[in-house]
Amino acid sequence: MRVCSFRRDNDVRVGVIVEDHVVDAVEAARAVGARADLLADLRSAIEAGAEGEAALRAAVGGAQLVGPEHKVALADADLVAPYRPLQNFFVADGNARLAGGKPKETIPAFAYYGRAASSVSDPGAAITWPEYLSDEVVVEPQLAIVIGRPLQYASEDEALAAIFGYAVLNAANAWNLRAKHAQLMKSGSLDSFSPWGPWITTADAVADPDSLRVELEINGEVVSTGSTGDAAADVASLLREITTGITLRAGDVVILGSTQLVGPDGPVGGYRVSGDSVVGRIEGVGELSNSIGDRY
Repeated sequence: MRVCSFRRDNDVRVGVIVEDHVVDAVEAARAVGARADLLADLRSAIEAGAEGEAALRAAVGGAQLVGPEHKVALADADLVAPYRPLQNFFVADGNARLAGGKPKETIPAFAYYGRAASSVSDPGAAITWPEYLSDEVVVEPQLAIVIGRPLQYASEDEALAAIFGYAVLNAANAWNLRAKHAQLMKSGSLDSFSPWGPWITTADAVADPDSLRVELEINGEVVSTGSTGDAAADVASLLREITTGITLRAGDVVILGSTQLVGPDGPVGGYRVSGDSVVGRIEGVGELSNSIGDRY
């Protein structure tokens, strides 16, 4: 199942994607007598846990019953970011398997940091920032893990079972700000630096989140190809580590982090400039396109 947020008549609605159409989930749920009241927005639907997911799945079943005024071709839909996380928005740092030349089994713990929810932006939106802040911005696709129920001191099996779904996040980072502020949060938290979507693919539709092809395209050229399997911390072990002492709740988002060493010290170098196009693809999850706007 694929679910999304889309704009219609100046209102953001929850959508289910069925046969290359985005269908209004509220109307489709009503058509089959399901809990449409749980689908006011996608974050609320996910926070509602099993009942919210059941309402979304019922909407998929009711998609054929709604009129054409309640659906739009996927290619024409005005998709927006699924939502802004309210609580935790974590990113694994230094998660490429070859970081420091250390194989996965020799890394005892994993670094992670928060991104500001205000950095969330939409599919197709321009990534931009004040010119005086940085000329060292990189962008790369990373796997967004959407939590579907509370997790605390989770085993790896419990962690995987609690995932609602996955999306693509085109993560922008201003490298110079890492050194300037002696921490990581601001470098990835500037406004517009976290576009994600274009939809959420539910976990049951992703057989193995640790073996997904990841591709970065810049200005029409594929410049990096790898896999989520290149991460030092796989999905389950990352969630296990975070939830040791930190509770994750439904609707929280955890980002797997860089797996390809994109940046000035990695094989995929080069900073982004105004006019660049960026496309991030993750196999079986989605494709997210953004541009680099004029700096201000």
